[in-house]
Amino acid sequence: MARIELVSGTAYVYREDGSRYVPVRFSVRGRDPASAVQEAQALVDREVQLPPGYRLDWVGEFRNLQEAVKRLLTTVPVALIIIMILLYVQFGNIREMLLVMAMVPLSLVGGILALGAAGLNFSVPAAIGFLALFGITVMEGIILLSHFNHLRHEGMGWREALDQSGQDRLRAVFMTCFASFFGLLPMALATGIGADVTKPLAIVVVGGIGFVPIFILVVFPALVDLLGRPSDLARQEAALSARRERAGLPA
Repeated sequence: MARIELVSGTAYVYREDGSRYVPVRFSVRGRDPASAVQEAQALVDREVQLPPGYRLDWVGEFRNLQEAVKRLLTTVPVALIIIMILLYVQFGNIREMLLVMAMVPLSLVGGILALGAAGLNFSVPAAIGFLALFGITVMEGIILLSHFNHLRHEGMGWREALDQSGQDRLRAVFMTCFASFFGLLPMALATGIGADVTKPLAIVVVGGIGFVPIFILVVFPALVDLLGRPSDLARQEAALSARRERAGLPA
């Protein structure tokens, strides 16, 4: 009637969308998941011939990363556009808006170097860290440039106002950067459970924030002096000097 044998078989039949599937799992260490999966895909395509009716789906962290990158391709430009709009509202000048935005690419330097030094790959938390770093850099640029414009409005000369704004806002820039640096430093040095998710974000901000004071207090004033000078600066200087004389201030 029957022949009974003891054989190895599937302990549990997985189903999804009305189809059976067999999960094959592997972990990635020492490299980013995207490049590892791409290499595995190329190897499987070359070495494995699937029977008719079978297909391969690469899911898990790889798919989540792909979906997150697609969302970032939309959210990052939108965030930068919103920042540019707010800068234009703040200064009412396209030139000054672009001067502040010019600091954003420079802020990438510290974050990229920090990721490389920590041996981490680019990930979604790291991308969020770069967005936070962009915001901090823009805020520091607003602090310096707003004070510079205030000094100019009071009648101070171009170079004098540029030097004075750097001196007056030195403490504010360093305090803002140090607050972010020391606030995220424990997260950047963490090694416990969940550190693999939060650590890239903190590493990017901590590494990038160390270069922001240099960019804002050294590079940014030089950029303003080089590219921000109005064409009629001499006429403006004469008008400001006359205003200072009427106010009883030294010219």
